[in-house]
Amino acid sequence: QHTPAPTPTPLGAPPARGRNRTFPRLPHEVVCDARGRLSEMTLGMALRVVGRLPGGTPGKEWVEVLLTCGRRLNTQNTYSGALATFWAYCNDVQIAAGLEPLSFLPASQATIVGWLAWMFEQDSVHHSSLKVYMSAVNQLHADHGYDRPCIDHHVRLAAKGFKWLEAQRGGRVWARGAASAAAIYLILLLGLATADPEELRAATGVILCFVFCLRPDSLVLVKEGNLTLRADGLHILAGGKNIDLLDIKGLTLPWPQLPTGGADVHRPSPHRLLQRCLACFTEERRAGDFALRLVGDPRGWQASRVEAWLASCLKATRQEPPPGVLWTMYSLRSGAATAAHSIGVSLPSIQRWGLWKSLGGVEPYIDALVQPSSEALLFFGHLRRSAPSALPPYPS
Repeated sequence: QHTPAPTPTPLGAPPARGRNRTFPRLPHEVVCDARGRLSEMTLGMALRVVGRLPGGTPGKEWVEVLLTCGRRLNTQNTYSGALATFWAYCNDVQIAAGLEPLSFLPASQATIVGWLAWMFEQDSVHHSSLKVYMSAVNQLHADHGYDRPCIDHHVRLAAKGFKWLEAQRGGRVWARGAASAAAIYLILLLGLATADPEELRAATGVILCFVFCLRPDSLVLVKEGNLTLRADGLHILAGGKNIDLLDIKGLTLPWPQLPTGGADVHRPSPHRLLQRCLACFTEERRAGDFALRLVGDPRGWQASRVEAWLASCLKATRQEPPPGVLWTMYSLRSGAATAAHSIGVSLPSIQRWGLWKSLGGVEPYIDALVQPSSEALLFFGHLRRSAPSALPPYPS
């Protein structure tokens, strides 16, 4: 019988979602001061590291801040939710069964396998989410100096069994897929025609996320002034992840071109949609705020807003994904990469445009079976390299 090891004192209460503490405001408008929350998961790690430093050690007061900012807020929140489930299994579930609590930290491989089996029995988690749950437990153990328990052979075997049994009992019958360029084009037309300001903002958010191949959390962090219309096109300053704010890159979407040359300002385009959106919200915008948020917006400004926008736009345009396919906010990024690939855009160009770290990171987002379309050409034709005969002449 497994004998639980004592839980280290730095953790204290279970790391439930939303149980966060604040640290003092950072000087010089450091980007992470806007999300100055330290989850208990990170707090335990910080206390453990700080405790190794003698009192008065230079920089000691910044250790807590650096460790907090090293993990994105969205990741912290996701991990906190997963760890709350693991805490409940190790404590509440065991006590309800008349047993002694199991060790939460460090956890044995047997405890992890039991936890997976319990989640399968409860039908509370899909196999597609197991990776996040196990990653949260692994990171917690690594933060506190323990071996990662979820890389054990038996744990991996149990995860495979979880997947097989979920399919056998008629679990999820859909898979996340790439949103089609044709569907996104109809959302562009919706935004250009609607008289509803909120629908206009939703369509603009979806289109920007698609044409710039953005992560949802990168889109919602785009500030006023980092999204501009210029003579050469629609320009955005964005990062691959919201922690990479020191590595922000500029992307420019050229205006559609007339056959005779010059910008076609009348053709439906993301440029015209943004013009319409900015004109609609002129009085509501303020310098330094998020570009698509209204002043005084009482709702949380999070990446999940993009998913709500996509769902509302699909409903308004009466569109549905193919059978067995689900379109989520991540389908915009994969749909953009797929559309660009379908018209012959090179992988290095897609990587640079979507701000992926490596070519290997792009490939899982691309459905190589998707055929080219006129809509894909409209959105991503500017990324194609011209044949030598089609290159412009040398300047005189």
